[in-house]
Amino acid sequence: MMKEWIARRLTKWFGGKLTRQIAAQHMKTLRAGQASRPAKADSALSELPDLAKRRAFFQEHILVHTHIPKTAGSSLSAGLAAIVGGVHFLDVRLPRSVPLSKLTQEDLDDIYCISSHMGFGMHDLFDRKPLYLAAVRDPVDRAVSYYRYLQNRPNEEMSKHAIGKSFEESWRLIDADRGEAHRNLQARMLVSRIDDKPLDEDLMWRRVNEDYLLLIPHNKVSKALEDLRAAFGVFRTPDAKVNVSRSVDVKPSPEIIKEIRAVNQVDAKLHSHVVANFKENLQSACQTIAHHCLQRIDGDT
Repeated sequence: MMKEWIARRLTKWFGGKLTRQIAAQHMKTLRAGQASRPAKADSALSELPDLAKRRAFFQEHILVHTHIPKTAGSSLSAGLAAIVGGVHFLDVRLPRSVPLSKLTQEDLDDIYCISSHMGFGMHDLFDRKPLYLAAVRDPVDRAVSYYRYLQNRPNEEMSKHAIGKSFEESWRLIDADRGEAHRNLQARMLVSRIDDKPLDEDLMWRRVNEDYLLLIPHNKVSKALEDLRAAFGVFRTPDAKVNVSRSVDVKPSPEIIKEIRAVNQVDAKLHSHVVANFKENLQSACQTIAHHCLQRIDGDT
């Protein structure tokens, strides 16, 4: 009886072919005993979406993704787009994106999630509460990923310091070329300080602890998207991995590892902090979302 009731409700909400696809998938998970639930169980919530409340949620909130390069940011961006729906997602990095200056207020109201390389402050365009997200990575792993990325990007400015050079030589050339702006870049992006001026570490930690809904370790992006989907009441969306480096294998020497960590100490501390607190913070973020977006049992409010 419960399965039939769920199928009827799905039909009422979605209709047509999409309904049958969603219902079939959800019924399959029910039969297997694998129905998705919020990351942190709440006995007052079902696993089914309340679409009216979800729409109301995005009238009051906007997801803001700070896309830090080489941290699985493209995969996170694609996953968020799938969750909110492409028409409600804007990635300002993409050439095909409409310039923000040309968006009307109606256009802005229709955006549920925005992604860019800009750090904190994008929410000023919207009269809604921002929910900031970003992925971070160990600075050595990120440096290796950037080097591998440049091997196949001859048109990138920094590829002149990478193609045909060893990882150690490349990293030192890039560091010398870009200077302070290249160091602790992840922490800098969280506070919109992408230049050679001193990093305000205290401000960075305030952003981390007070202003970001969720910071995600690079290797936990798929897990985060899985739980976020459940919290929003989205049964299934693609879990794409975008911009995965497939070039030369790199094994940094102990000497270069020490050099990278020495000039990226804040990024290293940031990554360790995010890893240590990820499970708790993911549960908290998902429960906040689920509280607004999932059905109440027995009509509770």
